[in-house]
Amino acid sequence: MKDKIAVIQKAIPLADQVYRALKEAIVQGRFRPGDRLVEAEVANMLGVSRTPVREAFRRLQQEGFITVEARGARVSKLTKRDILEIYACRRVLEGLAANLAARNRTEEDLKAMADALDRAEQAIAAGLLDEAVRWNIAFHDHLIRAGGNLHLMRLMDSLRTYAIQYRTVVLHLRPRPLSVVEEHRQIFEAIAQGDAPWAEDLMKMHIANDMRTVEEGLLED
Repeated sequence: MKDKIAVIQKAIPLADQVYRALKEAIVQGRFRPGDRLVEAEVANMLGVSRTPVREAFRRLQQEGFITVEARGARVSKLTKRDILEIYACRRVLEGLAANLAARNRTEEDLKAMADALDRAEQAIAAGLLDEAVRWNIAFHDHLIRAGGNLHLMRLMDSLRTYAIQYRTVVLHLRPRPLSVVEEHRQIFEAIAQGDAPWAEDLMKMHIANDMRTVEEGLLED
């Protein structure tokens, strides 16, 4: 049985807290695709009864994160087609995000992106690919926020929660994991220079490279 995954607060409805805690644990990879979630064990981890756990399972199943089974659930697995379709959406939306970031970024945004790049590069050099993935995701998140489009942020957040658990796999499949950071640095330079069309093109090429990695490296389901 895993350790506690969140601290429950009395002021917020239990079902909402359990739902958020489980969703975050799935997104962060603490529960991996195919893992079984036993209702009683989840309730014990969170220090709650089974009722809010059942409600959280119902909501997570509606969103496609789990499949409910007898006395529990199982974390959903995305097919190769699912992953490619998500990347196809990301290519268009994050291309727009890079374009907006080049137009609207602040010095604080640039500093946050640069820091994420440095930390990702250090993690790869140390062989810590899971940590590198977290900093690569942070770079994308800072970039999207720098664009300042709230509706785009919401759309990207929805895609992010589905794709995040597979980014470590993609990084492992890259012949040179450092190439991801190198591509990020090119995007960063275009944003820093305020070159919106070039930032958009570079982002689309970057995600197309990830799509090619998935296409060539993952087996069909």
